[in-house]
Amino acid sequence: MASAFSRVVFFQASAFHRQAISALSSLFSHLQAQHLLFIDRLTELSRLDATDLVICCSAPFAACARAAREAGLCYLTNWERFLALAPALSKLQTNAPFGEVLLAFLKPRPAGQMAALFRIFGFRTIIVDSLPNLERELRNGAALVVLDQDLPLLAHRATELRRKVLALLRHQRKLHRHLAVIILKDFSQGSLFDDVVSEAKEVSNALLSQEEFFEFIGNYLCDLHVAHAVWKLKEGNAFGLVQTNLSGRPSLQMALKDLKTSFCRMQEKSYRDYTTVRKQMVEESFLLRLRVAVTDWLWVSTSWEEPRLAVSFHHSGPKAASQEIPLVS
Repeated sequence: MASAFSRVVFFQASAFHRQAISALSSLFSHLQAQHLLFIDRLTELSRLDATDLVICCSAPFAACARAAREAGLCYLTNWERFLALAPALSKLQTNAPFGEVLLAFLKPRPAGQMAALFRIFGFRTIIVDSLPNLERELRNGAALVVLDQDLPLLAHRATELRRKVLALLRHQRKLHRHLAVIILKDFSQGSLFDDVVSEAKEVSNALLSQEEFFEFIGNYLCDLHVAHAVWKLKEGNAFGLVQTNLSGRPSLQMALKDLKTSFCRMQEKSYRDYTTVRKQMVEESFLLRLRVAVTDWLWVSTSWEEPRLAVSFHHSGPKAASQEIPLVS
């Protein structure tokens, strides 16, 4: 089987990095010269394929990640993480044990990103841009359909075609209840009310933006793989967001049957993680302020002169006088 990545691209690799890459090439066959590429400028990222793995060696990772996302790339990591994951990355294959995904009427760039994302998680992706092709591929038994509600490639007849596409998907879901559909929506267009009252609600119970989709599907497919690994160890046992079929094997079709609930669970988990981290931050900030206050008090106490407490003793008699005895606190 072929490797999951067509090439491994190193961005701004220094002499030290190149020496390490040369040493790693003797251990991993996919790091041979014909599979490697070295680039130094962010503008060169636009010439890469969606199936290329980009390693950010010296440049700031945030800037590199932003440029890679704009160029339609989704496989990006830094040098330290690449060294830790090199054995696992070299073993990733292009097998498709989980089924077929249809990417319908998407723009070329997001379609390439989604295809690469599903490919790395073990799905075979097919891009369709016409109603006959969509109908033919649905008859072949797809597991998931990702549809762009706005039909950007057919803007001149989007309204007419949208009705036919949604009617086809609704019919296929009646015939095959396992079919899962995710509908993407550009919420900046201001046509959300028309989409809500359309037949889209009968096909999928949630509308996601592209950013929400990438966040959701990445986490969800990770859960699917975890459940599949657990099922292989203990047949019939799966956990997390993933549901199972009658045999106990984790199924993407069953898992995405209720997309809205799955997305809400992911958001709730993210919110719980956020609240936990924030609570920890508040507690640590309070302890830090307390330590700073104690440090300041100790510093001020040792910087002053020795505090003295005067106690007076008065003697009676004609030569009464008072005597002060210093006490060190």
